Amino acid sequence: MSDFHQFVLFQVSLIQRIEELGGQVWLAPIQEWIIYLNHLSLNKTLYEKNYLKTFKCFLVDFFQKKIQHNLEKKFYNFKTIKELSIRQIINYAKEYLSPSFESETILSVGKTIDFINKGVNGIINVMPFGCMPGTISSTILSLITKKYNVPFINLSYDGVESNVNQFKLETFMQTLKNNSY
Repeated sequence: MSDFHQFVLFQVSLIQRIEELGGQVWLAPIQEWIIYLNHLSLNKTLYEKNYLKTFKCFLVDFFQKKIQHNLEKKFYNFKTIKELSIRQIINYAKEYLSPSFESETILSVGKTIDFINKGVNGIINVMPFGCMPGTISSTILSLITKKYNVPFINLSYDGVESNVNQFKLETFMQTLKNNSY
């Protein structure tokens, strides 16, 4: 089983555990990363003045968003949160990171601010152990959550179930319940 597959299973079990402890989970959608990569490609082709590649980027982005929209329509009866555009997410993160910092860190920072604005009670940052973008995100997210007075924990995954993560999660969830955030 690949490391990525194990990490996804870890996240699924974490979500189940949060729900068992009475929480509700909001996840950043996977298409956010795909759209962000399209955004980076488009910016690069514009900078290089490679108009054929720019046109291809526009087409890929257009069709991916069209497919996404068609898939989302199938779930229109479900209550969902309005997702921000990539530009809006990057805009939220600008106070903490330059848009030239091209990694998932900028998405984590911007999405955290989006979630706080939408009324989350707490933030859990989950990252692979030793992940540099995750470590940078963790540091910045601790500043953001202090600024907005939102509880925050960082959980890292190293491929082994951790009693430390379990204890941190249970304590975090109890704190949320006790303080009625």
